[in-house]
Amino acid sequence: MTTNPLDAIPAELRAQFPEALRGHDVQALTLRGEAISLQAKATVLLDQADAIEATAPLQQGVAELKQPLDDARTEEQRLVEAVAAAVQPERAADDRARAAAENARLAADAERRAAKDHAVRHAPRLGRLRRL
Repeated sequence: MTTNPLDAIPAELRAQFPEALRGHDVQALTLRGEAISLQAKATVLLDQADAIEATAPLQQGVAELKQPLDDARTEEQRLVEAVAAAVQPERAADDRARAAAENARLAADAERRAAKDHAVRHAPRLGRLRRL
């Protein structure tokens, strides 16, 4: 069991503690301690007030820029949608142009083959005509 360290002090000295605690020096010390504690609290409150004053203009600036920023974001979204809408028909037209170019190539190949086949079939007749 823990013993009270004050028990080691003689009873007549312990009886004088309350009187000593009522002395002017102790009271002054107590008041100074409370004042220091209040000063520390006041310092914290003054720092908080300074922070509010320092950030108020910044918060006002943010509030003033919020609407233009929102407007810019809305415009950006509109432009993104417009570009997407313009790109889709362009890609479709590009696909049709590629298909048409391939079709033209195939038609040209077919025309060359047909001309060659025609020349081969009619070559004997042409040879006869030349002999006449």
